[in-house]
Amino acid sequence: MLHQALALKNFNIEATDGSIGEVFDFFFDDKSWTIRYLVIDTMKWLPGRKVLFSPIEFDEVDLLNQKVSVFASKDKIKNSPDVYEHRPVSREHEIALSDYYGWSYYWTGTQIWGNHIIPYDLKKTTRSENELLKEKEGEQNHMRSVKEITGVFSGYRIHARNGEIGHVSDMIIDDETWEIRYIIVDTNNWLPGKKVLVATDWITDLNWPDKTVTVDIMKDSIKNAPEYDPTEPLSKQDEEKLYHYYNKAEYSSQL
Repeated sequence: MLHQALALKNFNIEATDGSIGEVFDFFFDDKSWTIRYLVIDTMKWLPGRKVLFSPIEFDEVDLLNQKVSVFASKDKIKNSPDVYEHRPVSREHEIALSDYYGWSYYWTGTQIWGNHIIPYDLKKTTRSENELLKEKEGEQNHMRSVKEITGVFSGYRIHARNGEIGHVSDMIIDDETWEIRYIIVDTNNWLPGKKVLVATDWITDLNWPDKTVTVDIMKDSIKNAPEYDPTEPLSKQDEEKLYHYYNKAEYSSQL
């Protein structure tokens, strides 16, 4: 199912034996445009502490009751490696976290989750399939914060092929694969304004120092794009119309 990433913010996280806290942020891979971890604020349970949790361990995302159920116990989560809110998530930290939970390494395969498309499949994969680790320990990851890139007025600026237009206000994610399928572009800063969708496939550059996202689309195309209504579910027909409007090839495996 497709829905806004920030709609999950403050969702309750349910371990196998009780609540552990709320969703505080998300870390995504800016090469594959995939959510790799939820940052969980443990609040009163473990005051002052935040933990990382991978979709590999998710059981169910319950939009109606605003909660994410996970397979781990509270004690298991309590003793997991620490995360530092204002520091990058290093590959070494990912290895420690994966080893602790027994997750296979998502970065060793050819798909977005190892050799799989669905993160849960990595939970069922034997660790012997990840012998490429030694070759990749020094490989740099590309982890970024969703909070950093989105915002009402502080979202990263959108650069079209012929100039700047709008900013990133949110993202649309697929809660089965945890891919970021679209960014929501708010044009209110430059135009009478509305929110429109741009597929991550059309992003050509993400510049963190300059806080800009460059897309392979003209300004007028974004200006006149179909308005995104966050109150309506995004259907396959909506996606097909969007790709047709922008004159972009459909990625049929997704649509």
